[in-house]
Amino acid sequence: MGNVSKRQQPDHRADNSRRPPMGLQCSENSRTHSAPFFTNGGTKVSFLDTKTVSLGITLYQMSVTDDNKDDTALTVEMTNAADTTFISDLRHRIKSSAANWKVGEYTLEYSVKDQCLNEGTTYVIVGVNNTAPEIRNTVISYNIKENNNDETQIMSLTVTDKQTYRCNLGTVSPNDGIFIIKQPTETDRELFKI
Repeated sequence: MGNVSKRQQPDHRADNSRRPPMGLQCSENSRTHSAPFFTNGGTKVSFLDTKTVSLGITLYQMSVTDDNKDDTALTVEMTNAADTTFISDLRHRIKSSAANWKVGEYTLEYSVKDQCLNEGTTYVIVGVNNTAPEIRNTVISYNIKENNNDETQIMSLTVTDKQTYRCNLGTVSPNDGIFIIKQPTETDRELFKI
């Protein structure tokens, strides 16, 4: 029977540690090297859903560093790119990929590797906060005769909301029964004197 030897894979060393990508060198003490890291990860940034967002505007920029000054090539990537609400460009800037946001929290996970494949990871949570609906028009004054006993429409309210939520009237003030608000449809509200 002949000698049996372990065949070395092209991208692995004899001790089974990974080799750096072609053209990049690791020093012999790469095992004692520290991993690169993010200086501003592990945080949350929040925006209102009414923020005007044009595609390509930078919302946040990731910063990386490495204590090993001989590590010259750092590779950064967003590792959970399945949700395409936010994207990361080659300069590690977080951008919106849509002009309209849905309310919620989006966790973006990042990885940075040096040429020796030492790795650091972090996350950034992007929060999109819901804003209250807004009444766009109000009456400064409206005259009704004192002897009017009929239900009379004073005005129609225009209410807008950035999200496609159904809005319901919460409270009316003064609440003495003189004024009422009717909601004939999901989007219409009418103020009456009774």
